[in-house]
Amino acid sequence: MHSEGLSFLDRFVFPNLTSFELSVTSGEWFRGSQLLDFLEASSMLQVVDVKILTTLSLEGVPQERVAVLHNVESLCLTTSGGGSGHKIPIHISCPSVKNTSLTCVSEGGFHSVSPLAIFPASNSLNTIIRQYTRSSMEEVRLEVITDPDFIAFSITFRSADTTVLKFRLQVTEGDDASMSLSCDVFSKACRAIRDLPQLANVKHLHVYGLEVVWVPTMHIAHDFGGLLKSLGPLEELTIFNCDLRPFFSHYPEIVEYPSIRVLMLSDPRKTLNEDVVKRLVRLAKTQHEIGVPFEGVKVHSYIPPADLEEKLGPWVGVVNCALYDKYR
Repeated sequence: MHSEGLSFLDRFVFPNLTSFELSVTSGEWFRGSQLLDFLEASSMLQVVDVKILTTLSLEGVPQERVAVLHNVESLCLTTSGGGSGHKIPIHISCPSVKNTSLTCVSEGGFHSVSPLAIFPASNSLNTIIRQYTRSSMEEVRLEVITDPDFIAFSITFRSADTTVLKFRLQVTEGDDASMSLSCDVFSKACRAIRDLPQLANVKHLHVYGLEVVWVPTMHIAHDFGGLLKSLGPLEELTIFNCDLRPFFSHYPEIVEYPSIRVLMLSDPRKTLNEDVVKRLVRLAKTQHEIGVPFEGVKVHSYIPPADLEEKLGPWVGVVNCALYDKYR
């Protein structure tokens, strides 16, 4: 179904519907109560894909109202502007869901987006995670996607029963502001999730696509360090396709790493320079001295430092250095 802002869902009843795709564009607003009514009336739904790219109104929807969709396994909600768009998932419960994707899109630049449009408020985020996952979180992935037409940032949670919950912010922004934007959103993402109780059992943390170049890195290191402090021992930390300087250079005292079994670094931007290597070796030595050494460090770089294995060897169980492979 496609609508240009008209509220029309109350005209249809499909009790045997198993797949529902809705796209709402333009118009002044769209009534969320009508969407909830329609979903509740379609009790056989298994796949729901809803895109509301206009103002979503929750007027008339009681705070405690929840539409329970017992058979839905895949839920994809795309909204614009934050606010009610972030709140609509709270009013939908899918006990059998396996994949949930929540995307906020803004046609304006990053600085024109309200704070609520970046990520849900912490209480809403807690509610959504509890509502859509049935077991503890084991994996968190922070990803920046820089495109000529847009910049997207996503936070993906994966639970022990392989339930996937993904929050995505996408904004229109020119290339000139892309690096500053990705750094700002990365910091906000770290602050948004670091106090979540659900992170206590996370074993895998992955960071992808962070570009820095000439942007100051102090706040990135500080906020990433705050996230690490909220985590327990990690099986794996992956920093892939990122500028490594915010994590291992300039402000090393801010980032306090927990016990990490395997550290994986992929550095296609040639930022694995002498200073970064020095900080990395210092970190490995510190981990060893406090009794939680890295069992393994894997480094993929266009130009792997020739003596990195020798420098890390005394402090790390296994060191593996290889040429960077974008297809790895």
